[in-house]
Amino acid sequence: MRIPTVQKCCCGCNLRLGSAIIGVLFFLSGLSQLITYSVQADNAEQNGEGDNKATYIVSAVLAAIMMLSTGLLLLGVHKEREGLLKPWLIIYSILAGIAILVSIIGAIVAFAIAEAVIGAALLITGIILLLVYGYCLVVVYSYYLSLSGIQPGTV
Repeated sequence: MRIPTVQKCCCGCNLRLGSAIIGVLFFLSGLSQLITYSVQADNAEQNGEGDNKATYIVSAVLAAIMMLSTGLLLLGVHKEREGLLKPWLIIYSILAGIAILVSIIGAIVAFAIAEAVIGAALLITGIILLLVYGYCLVVVYSYYLSLSGIQPGTV
């Protein structure tokens, strides 16, 4: 099965700019997650959520890894070096798969306990994540190919 590619980003800009925009947005998302989970971990015991502290810490570490890979993506875009894009492509492919899987499992569980509205919301969230993450991965992968000397759309 061939991975789809594009010639331009959805806004009509070139792949380099599209990858940079994706990098900035994902970096800001990772930063907000890191701050949120760090604050939640610090306040967990005070809020009676001591059992969740480890979950918040793990989530903060994952957000830091996401930021690191996105920083490498931005550096790769700036320096035009395809090798720096690989960590982001790998990590976000894995995270996209996990997010979609969690959404589907959550939807199935919600439907099973007769929470149709929550199940539908989780299913719709999973579909939106698939579309957004998938498109971002396609844009960055297409830019990766163009840096590798392979014309996107001809693979």
